[in-house]
Amino acid sequence: MSPRPMPVPAAFAGLDALRILVPLLVSLAATPSMALGAFELRDASPVALGSVSMDREARGFFDEVPRRGFGFVASHASLHGVEGLASEQARASLDSGALGIDLAHAQTGAPGLREHATRLTLREGAARLVSLSARAERLVLTLEGEPRVEAWTLGAGARGHAPLGSVRLEVEVSADRVWRGGDAERLALAPAVPWSVGLRAQAARLEVADHWEGDGRTSPRLVLDVRAGRLLALRFGRGERPGRTGAAAAVRVRRLEVAVGRWDDEYGGSVSSLSLRLVPGIAESGGKR
Repeated sequence: MSPRPMPVPAAFAGLDALRILVPLLVSLAATPSMALGAFELRDASPVALGSVSMDREARGFFDEVPRRGFGFVASHASLHGVEGLASEQARASLDSGALGIDLAHAQTGAPGLREHATRLTLREGAARLVSLSARAERLVLTLEGEPRVEAWTLGAGARGHAPLGSVRLEVEVSADRVWRGGDAERLALAPAVPWSVGLRAQAARLEVADHWEGDGRTSPRLVLDVRAGRLLALRFGRGERPGRTGAAAAVRVRRLEVAVGRWDDEYGGSVSSLSLRLVPGIAESGGKR
């Protein structure tokens, strides 16, 4: 997630560059950490901010026990205090135990210029020792008054866990955007390999992760989860390239989960977020609600 110039002008080649660059420079001039490639900001919800991982989907706060049923989460993030610059996301999920499906839509940007991402994910149940997943994305970049630029991508991943003495070892790796179609070249979309290795104890989890980009960029990060009882979860993260820190907290009451998070980077920028989640109703272990 290292900074690089945002390739929007190339995506809209042939247009008046000032119409594109002026609003971008106004919103990004004081926030160089946000000068990312198109669609590199995947998730700005509290789980992602605490994990200093806006470039990938992060684990949930209370995901140590697989659950079945319908779930829903919505989040809103303010990006670097710039008026109108925000990221919003909604995701619905349905889990049967053996198979799960997620449908999510996110939009990021400012009035007149937005990225829209719709993602469909099929995944095997998390209770398996090794579970696989597949994802399809539809990505649309819109500039007011101009034709939209649209691309499609496909990716896959694997997640596994195993006992390791008194803790549990958890490993996750993905092949992200390995197939790209439509206007992917105009959007400068590139493949990536996100991975993580975590150790989970009864009330804490420590994770080392990275996001290997197709152009050679890396962005290592360290994440600590702490559970304060059954209802409160805390998350702290630190990352490099760019340097950044994150913190988040979540409270769960029955099936309702409320979370807040904040990200601060070496450029002096910050991102804050709030999310509301309806948790699937049946826990795999014992079937408790």
